[in-house]
Amino acid sequence: MTKDRNTRREHCEQKLVPIISKNTQNYIDRLLHTHKPKRCLEIGSAEWYSTARIGHMIQERKGKLISTEVCYPAYLKAIHNIHSYPNITLYPRDIRTVSTQRYIHHKVDFVFIDGNKSQYGEYIEKVEPLLSSNCIILLDDVIKFHNKLSSLYEYLQEKQIIYTIEQLDSDDGVMLIHKKWISMPKVPK
Repeated sequence: MTKDRNTRREHCEQKLVPIISKNTQNYIDRLLHTHKPKRCLEIGSAEWYSTARIGHMIQERKGKLISTEVCYPAYLKAIHNIHSYPNITLYPRDIRTVSTQRYIHHKVDFVFIDGNKSQYGEYIEKVEPLLSSNCIILLDDVIKFHNKLSSLYEYLQEKQIIYTIEQLDSDDGVMLIHKKWISMPKVPK
């Protein structure tokens, strides 16, 4: 798998396809190995790199991944590239505007968000009802694109949601949110 993964990464890097960093990839691998989710959701598959990685990691425990991508040409490339993963279903949808009940029928254990950075807050709000009690949400590029995340930080502050940020690269990192942090009782002001 390592050689195949390196070949896919090299292909994406040569074509200038935006993909997760190697450190983010390793972080996701460790998180999926430790947390062992079976039902996953990805928002922003781009052309397939992270989608295939997550799909591969959960396939051995019969896990399923639903992924969405709003850019139709990227969606078409992703569909072509993930055909060997029967546990992945990819939709050309904007999760903010389409009823998720039409295509997500179970609570999810893991959410990876790597879509339009300015819409991260809306994504969290939209997926909140879909989260299992043990769900983990991981958001990519939260340091590099901090200036585009005002809707996310407004939502987190409004709902008093606790989060952690892990710096994985010299200029970037990920945000981690546990479902239990979302549903914690609020302290009165």
